[in-house]
Amino acid sequence: MKNIYFFGRFPAYKQVGGVTTFTYNFSFKYKASNLLTVDLYPAEGKVVPNGVRWLQFKGGMINRLFKFYKFHFINEGIYFFNFSSVRSMLLLYFMPKKTKSKWFAIFHNGEQERNFRELNIVQKYIVKRGIGKLDALGCLSEKQSTFFETIYEGKFYKVSPYIPLGINSESQMHKRKHDSPTRILITGFPTAIYRILETLDVLDKLWSKGYCFELTVCLYGFDTDNLLLAIKNKVQRLNKAEIFMHLDDKQFSKILDSTDLYLRLNSVDSYGLVVAEAIDRNIDVLATNVCERYPGTVLVNVDDFDTVYNELIFYFENKQFSDELQIQAVASDQVDYALLIKELEEESY
Repeated sequence: MKNIYFFGRFPAYKQVGGVTTFTYNFSFKYKASNLLTVDLYPAEGKVVPNGVRWLQFKGGMINRLFKFYKFHFINEGIYFFNFSSVRSMLLLYFMPKKTKSKWFAIFHNGEQERNFRELNIVQKYIVKRGIGKLDALGCLSEKQSTFFETIYEGKFYKVSPYIPLGINSESQMHKRKHDSPTRILITGFPTAIYRILETLDVLDKLWSKGYCFELTVCLYGFDTDNLLLAIKNKVQRLNKAEIFMHLDDKQFSKILDSTDLYLRLNSVDSYGLVVAEAIDRNIDVLATNVCERYPGTVLVNVDDFDTVYNELIFYFENKQFSDELQIQAVASDQVDYALLIKELEEESY
């Protein structure tokens, strides 16, 4: 049995997102004696599942790079990389690959083509050589596959960043109260691509027209676009609205369980794990079609807030979506991670 080295990032305070959630869920679901999760990002308060073998590299950037390359020189097996950007291929470009090792990677950000185009000629060369060392590449969408086919000639797998761990009985029994206001949830970073301000403008307009609802906004990450104050001010203008910052998983799950409608109107997204979690809890979801969504998501075009406004009017009046919008279908070609790992193990002998 080959050793599996999963390179990721466990959740920590102000450090949550697609990669951290995927790392936690993968490590928990596939934990075994031959799986070691390697966390390259130091932080206090790491949230790690019980029974998971893990290693954390601490110190400054140079120190962690030294530890990473040292780790590589004394180990071999299946390397499962999780990256946010093609720029990370610089790491692999300078890393010699052992004959009996297999390298697999997923890029969790949906804007890889744009990131690649912003590179200079030398950087593009390094990215192509680095990614060429991979034995296989996991793609989250057809858009990713189409782009990576232009710079990578290896094997592709269609994968999902969502690994369900099962939901509790309270979530399974969650039912909307038809005689009470719709409970709406918005989540994300306080940055422009999440379109939180624009979503709040739509809700404010609906409130002024007499439509009643309860709103919860859950924010995480850093205020890099200086939008946090504006978001807080807009939330305060709405009655029955509250805002939370940096909730842990248990706190957020409690809020999600009591939600009727989740809105995710991003202009840029790679998947949206909360979308999947919500649908698995029988919560209605309206999200942009900027990427492939979890099956059952009701889709709207990016920045089409007129359609969002009209659809929410129908929803408030009927407690369900209209039949005017597209619904994300089930993906039939996704590979199971257990089968993927088994195949990589067989190819390494």
